[in-house]
Amino acid sequence: MKTKTNTALRAGITLSLGIFILVTIYSLGFLGTDKNKSTILFNANQQAVVLTAEDGRKIDAVLAVPSPRAETRAPTSYPAVILLSPYMESGQIYGPVPEMLCQTGMVVLTVNMRASQGPDGTVKLDPQDLANLHLDAEAAIQFAQKTDGVDPARIGIMGTGLSSRAAILATGKLKAIKALALISATLDEHAQKILAEPAFPVFSIFVSINDGPAALQAEDLVAMSKNKASRLRSFFNAGEGSQIWISPSNFELAEAVISWFNEQL
Repeated sequence: MKTKTNTALRAGITLSLGIFILVTIYSLGFLGTDKNKSTILFNANQQAVVLTAEDGRKIDAVLAVPSPRAETRAPTSYPAVILLSPYMESGQIYGPVPEMLCQTGMVVLTVNMRASQGPDGTVKLDPQDLANLHLDAEAAIQFAQKTDGVDPARIGIMGTGLSSRAAILATGKLKAIKALALISATLDEHAQKILAEPAFPVFSIFVSINDGPAALQAEDLVAMSKNKASRLRSFFNAGEGSQIWISPSNFELAEAVISWFNEQL
């Protein structure tokens, strides 16, 4: 019991320290995008929202909308990025990434993917939830399309682990996504088939080289893409699945994801 407590404490300290350092680096101008490496041109105004999936499930999310600073001219519309949380985890694992994306001039919708609770109130694995994760992604895309100020032709989506599959299925169905970021993705045959479709959008896979099946699949998944701009970005010793977001590579990963969406959207 003591070992589990110590492990959880270390993980919490690592995540908190990582977020603090990442925010500090960004605010000093060392972490930016190709478009804007040193200046934050937009403030991020955040609010809690609730999405309704096709099956009636209510999905909690946070919407961040950019507002131009005094020295910034407001654009006529903004691109949007949807961040799907890893299954059975909160979108808080992404730390400052939603705000940082918003500060570059993007509307950001961070979605807490559905997860059922057991009698003791803890999150439990539910096969029905897994089967319907794509409905949450579809609801998020439809919400983004209807959000004031969003350019519906410039919407991106990111998933981690199982929510990467949800992002792919929703993209294949709704045909409304311009670019994807797939983090630690392990895909079944159905998702791979969609990924390989000629009209499927450009995507980038971000994965730890020691992430078991996800690392083994990564090169093959990029090779399936009919879009030659799709790419693979690997990280050393960054754990498995969502652990990549609390690993020492999380700073580099955040920078890569932000740059990817700024480049594609």
